[in-house]
Amino acid sequence: MNAMKTIVITGIDGSGKSVVAKRLHDKLSGCGMNISLVECPEYHASGIDTPLNKLSLALDLFSSRSDEIQSYALKSVAMFLQMTLFGPIVEYIQAKENPEQIILSRHALFDTLVYGQIYRELLNGGWNFTKNDLTNVREFINAAIESGYEQIENLIRTENERLGIAVTLESYCGYLEKLFYQNNECLIESLIKHFQTTVPDTVIILDYDVETVYRRIERRSSDGKEMHETQQTLEKLRELYTQTVSYLENRYHDFSVHQIQGSKRSIDDIVSLIIDRLSASDPAGWAILKQ
Repeated sequence: MNAMKTIVITGIDGSGKSVVAKRLHDKLSGCGMNISLVECPEYHASGIDTPLNKLSLALDLFSSRSDEIQSYALKSVAMFLQMTLFGPIVEYIQAKENPEQIILSRHALFDTLVYGQIYRELLNGGWNFTKNDLTNVREFINAAIESGYEQIENLIRTENERLGIAVTLESYCGYLEKLFYQNNECLIESLIKHFQTTVPDTVIILDYDVETVYRRIERRSSDGKEMHETQQTLEKLRELYTQTVSYLENRYHDFSVHQIQGSKRSIDDIVSLIIDRLSASDPAGWAILKQ
């Protein structure tokens, strides 16, 4: 099996992560590279048939319904549970496709370090939700997917056994509150265990001014807007990406990051710039692009 390397395309909401990741994947595949693509956390949208696709869809519905009923507490639970599928899905794809590289739009560990801080501030001590809110979410999921909510409960039970913890959907917010008030080193260690992953090899941050991405979000708002997608929160997210990169670079010396200014650049220009950066940082690993 290949020693797979991970390339993460990330950035604030509306920065075009999925589009850039797909275009980059297609470009590199066309050059003969053995490379896979995973959409995170909407794994079921990756175009790969995994045993967890139905559960991924159920969690996506959990997340979107939490936005609709304006529950930050349930949204935080949904987002965290989505990331618990990360390690098993990446492992499944590695076993099935044996790629040399895998491109991910978002990464469970890296992006949770960023968004965890945002939701900690948004909740500001109010890590709870009503019974009616949870009933609303359950009915919404089960109306779309037979036994979808029960699959989520089974996921929590499985994770309890694996990690030696005892939480339920009803108590998950309290668990997350304690988790995200740890110091960075303890939090990273906890997240690595929860998500069954490690620090990624390479992170590409798509950096845009907030006004540009907010206009994009407004144009697609008919598909549903996430609660945190306000200009103020997007500005904070942009700062947190920079801070998280700085912390990981200081702690992990083999951690590689490239910040790409996306404003006034086309998608093809961004992809070409990413390839140039990757090739320059590892000429031998990317020699196939020059053949």
